Amino acid sequence: MNVQTDPAFTDAPPNPTALFYFSMLKMGALGGIIATVAALWAQTNWAADLVAQLRVQWALGLFALVLLFAVARRWWWMLVCLIAFTVNAIPIWPYVYGYIVGPTTVGQQDVTSGSGELRLMSLNLLTKNRKWDEVVNSIQKASPDFVVLMEVDSVWRQVLKEGLGDEYPHAEFRSREDNFGIAFLSKKPWSQLEAFNSRALRLPSIDVTFTNVGDKPLRIIGTHPIPPMNQRNWDARNEQLINVVERFDSSTANVMVGDFNLSPWSPNFKKVVSAGNFNDASEAFGPTPTWYVFPTWLGGLKIDHALVSQDILVRKLNVDQDLGSDHRALIMDFEF
Repeated sequence: MNVQTDPAFTDAPPNPTALFYFSMLKMGALGGIIATVAALWAQTNWAADLVAQLRVQWALGLFALVLLFAVARRWWWMLVCLIAFTVNAIPIWPYVYGYIVGPTTVGQQDVTSGSGELRLMSLNLLTKNRKWDEVVNSIQKASPDFVVLMEVDSVWRQVLKEGLGDEYPHAEFRSREDNFGIAFLSKKPWSQLEAFNSRALRLPSIDVTFTNVGDKPLRIIGTHPIPPMNQRNWDARNEQLINVVERFDSSTANVMVGDFNLSPWSPNFKKVVSAGNFNDASEAFGPTPTWYVFPTWLGGLKIDHALVSQDILVRKLNVDQDLGSDHRALIMDFEF
């Protein structure tokens, strides 16, 4: 026997460093695969729904693993990660496509009514945020016709009245000292306004109708359900969103706006959109996050939304800069 040519003696011993990194890759892959499978139950389980909110992060992580396993020639691991990546990427793709092709429009392309272009701004202020001047200046600079503000306490109410009272003479406040106060500001007089509470947790929303801005009435409802961090709150969030949808009818052009505490990647979001026969205004403008737990794009979630009825044409939707809140404002230009 020639020990220099026998495979038993010529095979190099396993590299401990390579084994360690491969083990880490496998652990990451298993985590991504488990999360992908768990998210399939998002419509019936609160924890699975939380996992589904992170589809962007799962998709990017799994795509990186596909590349790393390909380099390592671990083809079965690569294939499994590719399948899991695809499952996560499918609900995100319409938003990514909108980002790739550039800003376009959402809704009917042949709007010929007399509404003209209107602007709506929605922002979760963050109750403890004290960058009052920056918020007021940002609203003045954007100059929206309508403003929906969340997490409005007594301090924010006073700031907003003093800073914006002249520009927005029509204002309704439902301030609270927790994180669920809400306000609606308008340059235009409304014909009807009703503040109403959710059934489960008695959290306020504001329902406003305008009859002087277009050929048909315009109805805007601002809402802010509770974060779904347990089964009770998950049920309450879902119930509040559906209850808001049920208030709309086809006699008005409809906008549902606010911090939904729900991302578009969840089947529960699709359920809300479908129930109201809405378009998601942001679909053509990219998957930009609106809430940042960390100050990076990957540390954010897209949970602030504007849903519009089929007779509304969205010309533009921007996510504003940091104004001291953990949320960014949505600014939407539309007509009907």
